[in-house]
Amino acid sequence: VRHAALARLIPAEFFCMVFIVNVLPLLGTGILWNTERPDGRHCFDFAGAGECSQYWWVNLFFLQDVDKYLGKCMPHTWYLANDFQLYLTAPFFALAYGIDKRAGWALLAVSLAIGVALPMVMTSQHDWVPEIVAGGMKGYHKLFYMKPWCRCPSFLIGIAAGWAWPWLRERYGVRPVTTKDRMAGWLWSLAGIGLCATATFGRMAFWQCDFITCMDPHRSPVPRALQYIWAGFSIVAWCLGLAIIMILCFLGRFL
Repeated sequence: VRHAALARLIPAEFFCMVFIVNVLPLLGTGILWNTERPDGRHCFDFAGAGECSQYWWVNLFFLQDVDKYLGKCMPHTWYLANDFQLYLTAPFFALAYGIDKRAGWALLAVSLAIGVALPMVMTSQHDWVPEIVAGGMKGYHKLFYMKPWCRCPSFLIGIAAGWAWPWLRERYGVRPVTTKDRMAGWLWSLAGIGLCATATFGRMAFWQCDFITCMDPHRSPVPRALQYIWAGFSIVAWCLGLAIIMILCFLGRFL
């Protein structure tokens, strides 16, 4: 399945590269578009028009999230590199699970614990507010947001959902007919929605102040302890909520 996804993604990505290098500079006009900036760049270069011709191979080998090449060519495709690098670890989890299911779950649990603890440690080390905008001035997006080792919880929760699916389908595959089953479905549905909503709108708590104050982790309206919790568990909350919703939908038990 993954090979088929790469076969679809790589040609489409390289088509976009060719377009922004050779066609995009010709599509615009005006002072801002054509003026050469002090660093020699143009407006359209920020889409990668200037550096994609030199760093196209970075995207080919999915290295665009490595510090040295970050932002060189189509910077928004960092997530493709994250995705590919995380999938390279999948055989190790599959091997452990194939040898002994308990070993597989243990490896998954340890990896998830590391994925939760690492953002907390980095938040403390770099003294940043763990929010993409508020922490941006201190490199939060480059050192955390775009890195696979801090994005791994979503990948690991996906593996866990896949492993648990056969058992869940066997036990809960029949549509609920009793009031108790329906209530359980409603409660789990609300739990999934609540986790996703918390992970999405919880960011608002970081912006109950002026911009400068909100960027200071020690003056932020969010207590420092809660900042650490947010750093470690916000991605987990979103992915866990989404996994719950998807499983309930597949079982015909969502709301």
